[in-house]
Amino acid sequence: REVGGFRHVLLIFFFASCAILVGDIFFHYHNTWGGYGAVGFIADISYLAGYILSFFGFVTMRLQMHSLAFKK
Repeated sequence: REVGGFRHVLLIFFFASCAILVGDIFFHYHNTWGGYGAVGFIADISYLAGYILSFFGFVTMRLQMHSLAFKK
Protein backbone atom coordinates (compact mmCIF):
# COMPACT_ATOMS: atom_id res chain seq x y z
CA ARG A 1 0.00 0.00 0.00
CA GLU A 2 2.70 2.48 0.94
CA VAL A 3 4.76 1.97 -2.20
CA GLY A 4 1.77 2.37 -4.50
CA GLY A 5 2.74 2.47 -8.14
CA PHE A 6 6.41 1.80 -7.43
CA ARG A 7 5.86 -1.88 -6.68
CA HIS A 8 6.97 -2.95 -10.17
CA VAL A 9 9.97 -0.62 -10.11
CA LEU A 10 11.13 -2.04 -6.79
CA LEU A 11 10.71 -5.57 -8.12
CA ILE A 12 12.88 -4.72 -11.14
CA PHE A 13 15.55 -3.25 -8.86
CA PHE A 14 15.39 -6.35 -6.65
CA PHE A 15 16.07 -8.65 -9.61
CA ALA A 16 18.81 -6.31 -10.86
CA SER A 17 20.50 -6.47 -7.46
CA CYS A 18 20.21 -10.26 -7.41
CA ALA A 19 21.80 -10.51 -10.87
CA ILE A 20 24.68 -8.24 -9.83
CA LEU A 21 25.15 -10.30 -6.64
CA VAL A 22 25.34 -13.50 -8.71
CA GLY A 23 27.83 -11.79 -11.00
CA ASP A 24 29.97 -10.80 -8.00
CA ILE A 25 29.91 -14.32 -6.60
CA PHE A 26 30.95 -15.91 -9.89
CA PHE A 27 33.53 -13.18 -10.54
CA HIS A 28 35.26 -13.81 -7.23
CA TYR A 29 35.04 -17.55 -7.75
CA HIS A 30 36.64 -17.37 -11.19
CA ASN A 31 39.35 -14.98 -9.93
CA THR A 32 40.22 -17.39 -7.14
CA TRP A 33 40.65 -20.38 -9.44
CA GLY A 34 42.04 -18.48 -12.42
CA GLY A 35 41.05 -18.68 -16.06
CA TYR A 36 37.89 -17.45 -17.68
CA GLY A 37 35.78 -20.39 -18.85
CA ALA A 38 32.10 -20.90 -18.14
CA VAL A 39 32.24 -19.31 -14.69
CA GLY A 40 33.62 -16.07 -16.10
CA PHE A 41 31.00 -16.12 -18.83
CA ILE A 42 28.21 -16.55 -16.24
CA ALA A 43 29.66 -13.64 -14.25
CA ASP A 44 29.68 -11.40 -17.32
CA ILE A 45 26.14 -12.36 -18.32
CA SER A 46 24.92 -11.79 -14.76
CA TYR A 47 26.50 -8.34 -14.65
CA LEU A 48 25.02 -7.51 -18.04
CA ALA A 49 21.56 -8.65 -16.94
CA GLY A 50 21.85 -6.63 -13.74
CA TYR A 51 22.83 -3.46 -15.55
CA ILE A 52 20.12 -3.87 -18.18
CA LEU A 53 17.51 -4.46 -15.48
CA SER A 54 18.78 -1.40 -13.60
CA PHE A 55 18.43 0.68 -16.76
CA PHE A 56 14.85 -0.49 -17.24
CA GLY A 57 14.17 0.12 -13.56
CA PHE A 58 15.33 3.72 -13.78
CA VAL A 59 13.40 4.34 -16.99
CA THR A 60 10.26 2.79 -15.50
CA MET A 61 10.68 4.83 -12.31
CA ARG A 62 11.09 8.03 -14.32
CA LEU A 63 7.96 7.31 -16.35
CA GLN A 64 6.03 6.39 -13.21
CA MET A 65 7.07 9.60 -11.45
CA HIS A 66 6.16 11.61 -14.55
CA SER A 67 2.70 10.05 -14.74
CA LEU A 68 2.10 10.55 -11.01
CA ALA A 69 3.12 14.21 -11.23
CA PHE A 70 0.57 14.95 -13.94
CA LYS A 71 -2.16 12.81 -12.40
CA LYS A 72 -2.74 15.29 -9.56
